[in-house]
Formats: sequence, structure tokens, C-alpha cells
Amino acid sequence: MSSEALEQLVAIVAELKRDDPMAPVTIIVPSNVAGRSVGWRLAAGLGDGRRGVAGLRITTLARLAESVAAVHLQPRRPLLPSILAAAWRSELESVAASGAPWEFAEVWDHPSTVAALVTAYRELREVPESCAFGEGAGSVPQETIGLARSVRNRLRQDWYDQQDLFATASGLTTGKPAAFKEFGSIIHYLPGDEPGSAAKFIETLDENLGIRTVHDEQPHHADRILHASDADDEIRAVVREVVAELANEKPAHRLAICFPRADPYVRVIHGLLDAAGVEFNGRGGIPVAEVSCARAFLTLLELPSRGFPRAMLFETLSSWPMRQLDGGEPVPLVTWERISREANVAGGEGIAESWVPRLKGYLEQSRYAERHQDAERLGTFVATLEQRLHELDSASTWEEVSTLSLRLLADLLGELSDIRDWKHEEKRAYVTVHQALKELRSLDQFRAPRGLGDLLDVLTTEFESAVPRVGKFGKGVFVGPIDQARGLDLDRVWVVGLSEDMYPGRQQEGALLPEVLRTATPELVSAGDRVKRLERDLISAFASARMVTASFPRGDLRASSERLPSCLLLPSLRELSDRRDLPATQWYSAPPVDTIVDCPSHAAGITRGPLPATEQEWAMRRVLNDSDSLDDAPYAAGRHLLQHRNSDAFTRFDGNLTGASGLPNLAADDRRISPTALESFARCPFAYFVKRLLRVEPVEEPTVNSAIKPIDRGNIFHRAMDRFMQAELEAGRLPGPGEPWTPEHHERIAQVADAVIANSRERGELGHPTLWGFEEPRVRAEINRMLTDDSAWRASVGAAPIAAELRFGFDDAEHAAAEVEVPGGVIRFLGSADKVDVAGDTVYITDIKTGSADNFRRIAPKRGTPNRTVDGTKLQLPVYAKAALAAVEGAERAAAQYWFVNGKSAGERVNLDLTDDLDQHFSHVVGSLVSGVARGHFFKKPSKDPGFLWVDCEYCTPGGAGHESTRTAYLAKRRHADLLPLLDVIDPDAANEIRDAQAREEAHDEHQ
Repeated sequence: MSSEALEQLVAIVAELKRDDPMAPVTIIVPSNVAGRSVGWRLAAGLGDGRRGVAGLRITTLARLAESVAAVHLQPRRPLLPSILAAAWRSELESVAASGAPWEFAEVWDHPSTVAALVTAYRELREVPESCAFGEGAGSVPQETIGLARSVRNRLRQDWYDQQDLFATASGLTTGKPAAFKEFGSIIHYLPGDEPGSAAKFIETLDENLGIRTVHDEQPHHADRILHASDADDEIRAVVREVVAELANEKPAHRLAICFPRADPYVRVIHGLLDAAGVEFNGRGGIPVAEVSCARAFLTLLELPSRGFPRAMLFETLSSWPMRQLDGGEPVPLVTWERISREANVAGGEGIAESWVPRLKGYLEQSRYAERHQDAERLGTFVATLEQRLHELDSASTWEEVSTLSLRLLADLLGELSDIRDWKHEEKRAYVTVHQALKELRSLDQFRAPRGLGDLLDVLTTEFESAVPRVGKFGKGVFVGPIDQARGLDLDRVWVVGLSEDMYPGRQQEGALLPEVLRTATPELVSAGDRVKRLERDLISAFASARMVTASFPRGDLRASSERLPSCLLLPSLRELSDRRDLPATQWYSAPPVDTIVDCPSHAAGITRGPLPATEQEWAMRRVLNDSDSLDDAPYAAGRHLLQHRNSDAFTRFDGNLTGASGLPNLAADDRRISPTALESFARCPFAYFVKRLLRVEPVEEPTVNSAIKPIDRGNIFHRAMDRFMQAELEAGRLPGPGEPWTPEHHERIAQVADAVIANSRERGELGHPTLWGFEEPRVRAEINRMLTDDSAWRASVGAAPIAAELRFGFDDAEHAAAEVEVPGGVIRFLGSADKVDVAGDTVYITDIKTGSADNFRRIAPKRGTPNRTVDGTKLQLPVYAKAALAAVEGAERAAAQYWFVNGKSAGERVNLDLTDDLDQHFSHVVGSLVSGVARGHFFKKPSKDPGFLWVDCEYCTPGGAGHESTRTAYLAKRRHADLLPLLDVIDPDAANEIRDAQAREEAHDEHQ
């Protein structure tokens, strides 16, 4: 407010109390916060040398009407937002049930339709019921008006709204003026554009009681204008100025930041003030629907309609601490989440179809025995939650819904008595949720509930419109909308967001109440009226402080677009630049003056602006001025890491752990290792380190929306063959040398396949049922074909099966570990081969594969040089051959093979005979790999080409991102001389390139 208007108010109050200090005086103020400002000023005294004032009532116009009219409207009750929305839903439902054609037939049950109609209803309540709207507006507005009148009739008898209060108060002013005696003299301070019912109340007050009015007639402009690159940088600049004012001992409650719209300003302002340690108050930035505890409760209600998806359940449980439903103990979130992943629970199909069978299969697996009790509790929790939500869904009355939902809220989140230690906004949100659930029983007079979806719509509508205040006015900087600045008494205010697209913004025509209808109906607000109100609100904000800074963003970096200053800011811009004809589109051509401040960028604001606002900005200013001057351990560590990673040296930040304690030396101790584990080191040393030594693995999300995973498909083939062979061995039904499998064998393996597939289904390993329906016949045919292929191969070599598998090296295995001598000791391998056959003195060991044979053919190619271990990534066959030769009595030679049993490679075999030459080569390969582990060479080794359809290494390129930079780093780091022995095995092409480069360098040096 201008000081002249405030002093005029003080003078009027002093005049009214000149003869009697206790004479009652009532001041009608624009808002509650404006009332606090007025109260503080009047408490300083009325100019007679004494402090304080008595017999004074400061109220808003709505509160004044309520105080006199509410008692006369009993037993009707105040109309709550949830009641109004319920009345509209009931009206729409009844019209839809009638079957009559209407404009809302396709959208009547959509929540947005109800929200839009509720908004239109509130506007139409200002129009007299006798008003006859014209026909030119269209069918949708006419139908909206008709529906609004029907809803009004539904509510008239039991509920009253703001318009009823004003109308009743106006009647009392005329018929019973004594009802206002206690209010004494009435002053209307800074009146605004009141709606029709409120304006009528003021008019009757003035006619019957006489009221004094204090206006602020003076035009007001901003004292300074600030512009920044975008809204975020705009608020950073403003907060820095706020901090500077506070550093100059300006009281925080004498400062304010006003914004045109909540998004994006409220959260940005709150976040930066929080980071700066500045206390503030005003409009909350987050509606109740987005506060953690309320959002968690709403999401729980949505679970049944989504089929209880695992990810959604645990996202909800992690958003707020919840209790178990059978005793109030906290939910063991991490443990339950891990169990659900291990059990391959995806959800989305319901509890009975997904959770129950997956958890049942989990409880049958002994390797998870230590978590079985927690798995049972998880099963109990989801089953109980489903039952409780089903009871809510089936409730026949809103009173029953209210009772059940309040009990669910208390059991999961706690009682009202349990929230004492919660954060303020969480307390407010919980109380709002609790109160809304209590009020649900009032909806029974309109219609019965229609399940959880109906409850969710009611609560969401209420919670999205509920935005609780933050802090207490008078404590800290005030943060609020521009229209709340009218009547404030401040030292300094910043009015932000004054770009054309945000203030006034585009005035879009509504479909329900179009502009032609608004123009023809004085009680409705037209687009022109809205712009005029916004202009008056802005002028009031400029009048609220002794120093006003207006600001606008020059662009929107999120949308990569430019912005213009608001047309409502243009008078101030012209005044400050002394350019009376300055167009908005050329605002940047204004001559440079001290009162128009340019914040070129975030970096410029930090380095050249006033005091940095936050600890982070102080650190950034120091770094930008001198990158070595910041005494900050995380920053120094980060710089140190980047410097070493960007160098050509092979450092600890690149996986060089040479000299580190605790590295395994497999050649010098008795520990055993599987060939596949050592293969993983050859593929990517870094992945081996993270997975095998640190025991960290990528988190896989169980899902039902995909085909069966390759590993699960492979397990079906392996389990089927293993169980079949084991049963035939125990029954003595194995064929002799070169003999085929009989039709009876084929029937029995089909039966085994039935059991294996059923078991995989219980564990949730088959993927989506529809996709598995296409896959299953092919899998069954390929399992059956395995016997046909095996008959043909055994006939060619005269072999007979003797064992279903060969396990060696395990503590419970019959056979000892396979040993390979390497420099420095012996490597002991453990493993399990899939099938053992014998032909004379030769033992054949087979490893069944269900993938492609492409990469395996390099072991024994039809043309070219064999790569018998494929650069160290195929070690199983030599190990299996050694184990079989030691395990099978009478065997003098061994041969190992990969047998591919499905897909395009079905029936193909890759053979490798165990010879002295292979033995020597294999010893060299294994020795190099084991030496690399012992030396701590754990560098990232991404593939040559990025995989666009899959990720080759989740450890080098998590999610498939960053392949190029990782590959570039590998090409630089691999030049390190100590890595050559290992590269000779796992990347021989690279080793040859490095040696060639070294030779060229040596030749160049000799030439010089």
C-alpha cells in the first residue's frame, strides 16, 4: 500500500476514536495478510503519542458476512469442495442414466470434466437466478447453465456457499441493521474488484450503515527492473539481493517476493531461500496430493486397478515409512524389495496370478532359506492389503468407505497422535487427508460409492486444490501471488515473472462459458476484465513497498524460446528508460541506466553480482576466480579423479589396483574358480572386479511385458535333459554304443519337459503368457529334437551315454577339481558339464548351449587360424576335458564339445580335442588371466562397436550409455607397458598394434 493510503486510514481511525478510545471500529481489508500489516501499523499508535489501539476489529469482507449471516443459515452447513464435486458427479450420473442426448455424453465421467464444471458453477453463482441467457452462446454453455441450476437445487436445502452468506448478510443489513451494531464504524480499506454478491453487500452496508472508504488513487511504477536469462536465473538474482538486504540488517518480515503463477516460481523460490538459510512464509509450493504421505495413500488406492505391479507397490512403500498390517511393525522395505526381485514378481496381473505363485516358488528354493520368513511376511502383507482394498471397493455407503479408509490410513501411516515429529508440511497433509476421509460420509445424500476409482477421484480432486501455507506471516520473507500484495506495508518487494506469456498471459476462451456469453453477462468476468484486474493487482503490488524491483525472464531454457516483458510492465520500463515510445518488442534497445539491471548469465550473477546467496554459490564464485583456491575435499577429489582419468597413465581411477591388499592370487592358494568366472575377466576385467570381488550386480526389473529371457529358456533345456538323463540312468534305460533313442524315450522327455515348464511358470520365468504361447511349441519341439540329434551324433562315433552330468571341484562333488599348472602354482577349476559319453577309450564331454554358435566357431573354424580359447573367453571345453579324463576310469583321451540345441544353430557342434599342444596353450592363457587378477589390472574393456539393441557390458556402459568415451579411454590406457602380457591373451590385435607403434618409435629414435 502507499504510505499516503495507510496514513489516511490511521487518521480516520484516530478521528473515530477521538472521543472514545474504546469505540468499536471495523476495518475491512483485502486479505488476512494485509490485515496483519494494518494491525501492526495501528498498533504503533494513532499519532497521539501513545502506542496501541483498542476496540478494533480487522477482517475481510467474507469473514464479516460469515460472522453475521452463518447463524441465520442454520441448520444448513458450509459447502465443502468435496460436497460440491459430489453433487456434480451425481447430477452428471443421473443425466447419463436417463439416456437423453446431451453434450457431455462422451466425457461426463472424466475427472477433468467435473473440475471444469465446478469452476464454471462458482462463476455462475454470481449471476442472478432470474437471468435469462441468450441463445447465441451455443449448446454447450446452455447445457452447462442448465446443469448448474440443477446442482444448485440439489444443494440449496442443506448447504450454503459464499454467495449465500453475502446475500443473507445484505438482507440483514437492510432488515436488521442492529445485527451490525457490535461492529461500530466500518472502514473499507483499499477495495478491489469484488464479485457481484460481495459488491451488493458493500452497497447495502453503505446505504444502511454508512462506511468510509480508503482508496489508493496514485499511479505506481517499479523503481528498478531486472531481467535474467530464464526464470531460475531470475530467482537466483532476486535471492542474492534478498540476502544482501538481510546482511544490511533489514528485517526479513519487511521483504516480499511476489510471483504471477505457482509454476515454476513457487518451488524455485522456496528451494533457493531454503538453500540460503532464509526463513519465509506464504503460499505453499506443493499441493497436498503431491506431499509424500498423501501421495502414498492415493497410490495405494490405485494398486488394484493396476494389478498390484511390483514396481508401483515398492515405489509407494518407499515414498513414506509404512507399517505392516498385522502388527504395526515397520515395513522391511529393502528386504522385501530384494525378495520380490529374486522371486521374479512382476505383478500387473493381480495377487493370485502373480504374487502368490512367485512367492510360493521362492519358498521352495533352499538357497533362499534365510529369507523365507521375510518372504512369508511379504506374502501376508500383500494379501491383507488386497483384502482391505477389496473391502473398500465393495463398500455400499460412503460412511462405510470413510470408516474403512480411516482404519487403513491409521494402520499404514499411523494415528493423529503419531505425527508429532513429522515435518510441518507432512503434518498438514496428513490432517487434510484425515479430515477428507471423515467428511466422505456426507456424500451419502447424493449417491452411493462406485468403488475405489470413485474414491480416488473424490480425494484427488480435493487434494490437488489444497495447497497449505508455509510458515507464519510476519516470520521471514513473505512469498505469495501478486494479488496478495494489495494492502501490504513493506520496505522492499520483488515482483518476478513479469513476461508477456505469464502476466497477463494468453487469455484463452473457455468452452463452457465462452467470451460471447461473458460479454453479454455483466456478472461474468470477461477476458478484458481479467486483464484489468491483473493490471490493478500489479499496481497494488508496486504500491506495497518503499522500494520495488520488477523482474522478467528473457527466455525459457526448457522450451528454448524467447520472452518479452509484460505489456503491464511497459509503463515502468518506459518511465525508467525515459523512452515514452519504447515498444515491448524492442525493450533491449532502451539506453543503459542504473535502474534497469541486466543479469547476463548464471556465471555472471555469481562472479559479478551482489553477495552469493548460498554456500554452493560462494564455492562456485571462488572456483570461477581461481580453480585451485577452493578448500573443499569432495571438489579436490573430483578434480584429482578427472585429471587422472583424462591422462594416458593407467591409474587407480582406471582400474589399476597394483599393490592393493586382498587381491586373490589363484595360483598360490587353494581356492577354486569356475571357467566361466575367469572368462568374465577376459571379457572385461572391470566387470569381473565389480561382480566377482565386490559382489555388486546390475539390478534387473522383473516384468511380464517381455518374452522369456535367454537364460531362462536355456535353463528349461538344461533341466529337461538333466532330469531325463538322470531318470533313464537310474532306471537302466540308457541306449548302448551308437544306439538311437527310442520312441518311448521321446515320450518320456516330453513328460519331463511338461514338469520343467510348469515349474518355470510357477517361478515366473516364462515371460508374458501371450508371447510364451508362441514360444512354447517351438521349445517343446527343440527339446524332442535333441534326442534325434544326439542319436545321429552317437551313431557317427559309436558312443554311449554314461552320465547326466559331471560335477567336479565342489565340496560335495564326487570328482576332484581340474588342475592346470601355471607359472607360480596350480589353478583349480570347478564346474558341471551337461553330458558324458564314452566310445572305446575316448570320453566325450558335452556342454549344451542354447544361444548362437557364431562366436564359438572361432574355436575350430572351417577356414583360418583356430582361436582355441577365443581370446580367453571360452575356457570350458579344455577344463571339462581335463576333468572327464581324470574322472572316467579307463579313458585315455578326451574330447569336449559345445552342442547347440535351438534356433538357427540347432544341431551344430564345436569340438576341441585335448592335446599336449592345447594343454600348453591353455596353461599360458589361464596363467596370463590369473596373473592379471593378482596384479590388480581391472580396466574397462568395452566392445569395439556400441550395441544399439543390447548392452554388452552393464559395468562399462550402464544402460548402454557412454560407450564412446569409455572406448576412447580404453584405447588410451591400454598402451601401458605392464598390460601387454594380458592384452596378448584378451586383445591380441591391440597388443600387436602397440608393439608396432613401439617399433616405429624406436626406429624413429634411431634415425634421429
